[in-house]
Amino acid sequence: MSEKEHKEWKTQIIKPGDLKKKTQENITLIPTLVVIAGDLFGQMINLEERKKVFVGRGSECDIVINNPSLSRKHCVVKNENGKIIIEDLGSTNGTFINGNRIKKQELESGERVFLGDICAFKFAYQDDIDLDLNRLILEKAIKDRLTNVYNRTYFDELLRKEFVFHKRANLPLSLVFVDLDDFKKINDTFGHMCGDEILKKVAMSLKSNVRESDYVCRYGGEEFVIILKNTSFEKAMKKAETLRKRIESLELLCNSNSVGVTASFGVSTLEDNNFKSEKRLLAEADSAMYKAKELGKNMVIGQKPSEI
Repeated sequence: MSEKEHKEWKTQIIKPGDLKKKTQENITLIPTLVVIAGDLFGQMINLEERKKVFVGRGSECDIVINNPSLSRKHCVVKNENGKIIIEDLGSTNGTFINGNRIKKQELESGERVFLGDICAFKFAYQDDIDLDLNRLILEKAIKDRLTNVYNRTYFDELLRKEFVFHKRANLPLSLVFVDLDDFKKINDTFGHMCGDEILKKVAMSLKSNVRESDYVCRYGGEEFVIILKNTSFEKAMKKAETLRKRIESLELLCNSNSVGVTASFGVSTLEDNNFKSEKRLLAEADSAMYKAKELGKNMVIGQKPSEI
């Protein structure tokens, strides 16, 4: 696409009266929720792909808005044979559309939904261009600019949701905490541009050696965290050892100088309800990584779930 065409893209909000006309023009219209409150601010949810979306302050909801004025499960939005229905789930402070409190109602394009006095999301029929633009904007918001893996803010949201899901489903969830060894020395010796190139190559190595369903995140500085879904402690330890060897074997050049890099790894696993919160799971992986540093670096340390 040319630069001129790109500048001419415009986000379209389709009014109810225009739906028939757009259909006649063979433009596919997709029902979407645009989140305008909570941690998922700005995210667009395709209601053809997800037929039911729960909203509330409870961590089990699809859209979590951490505000005490909301009920744990405040409302649900459902795609019922092409009609988008919103239903209040007996909330204390109510669900409102156009200032009117509702129990169950079909949504029309352009309507904003208030949960109590919080404007939570907007419903709209949008086309493929709108969705592509939103994905591009969202990716810029959730990805680390340097390494192109997920950033710290999005990691916090991912970990919270995966922890709740895996705990409820009684499935193992593993974290791998990665910290590059002596990275400050590399920056001081070869410069920060060299350090940035190393971070990018390490991130690429991590991402290319895990499953597409797993998440690689830059936690900060030279630290990365990997979320391994439905992965036992033993499998996570093996994966971490594979990743350690891949980093150790990277061929890196800085100003015509060959630079070697290693990393220390910490592993923790949610299993049999051994952790009460995602923060404790993360703290255990972080602690294990520091033990690896203390024991000589360039190694993997983890503690079996049964011993925690």
